Amino acid sequence: MNSNSAQLPGLHPYLPKIETNNVMHRYLSGDGWYLLRPSFSNEGLFSICVTYGGIVKHFRILQDSITKQYYVSAKRFSTISELLANYGQSPLKSKNCQVYLVRPIPVDRDLEREHMKAQGIEPPPSPAPSRPRAMT
Repeated sequence: MNSNSAQLPGLHPYLPKIETNNVMHRYLSGDGWYLLRPSFSNEGLFSICVTYGGIVKHFRILQDSITKQYYVSAKRFSTISELLANYGQSPLKSKNCQVYLVRPIPVDRDLEREHMKAQGIEPPPSPAPSRPRAMT
């Protein structure tokens, strides 16, 4: 994962596909909640998971091997950020679905740490809780 990907809205950098529906379950009542997760079958690529009609739809983000542009369908983008912004304005489409990316799903840091450990990655130390300052 490169340093630019860390700034992507809705990025869940260690979330395996099998856990996606569990994370998104509480958001199924509204269309357009989304998260971005890495593709473990295609290293360096991502998938967009978005709520639509009470289910989770998965869209693979591909990258052209020559131009290095990203795409889900015909339209190409220089960055994943541009791709996400576009699908906030124009719908992602599949056979039975047209959905806008409306709201990124926040990352649960504790869950991400669990996924890191499960993948053999040592998570960084948790930040120390802040202590109240003594009044002088």
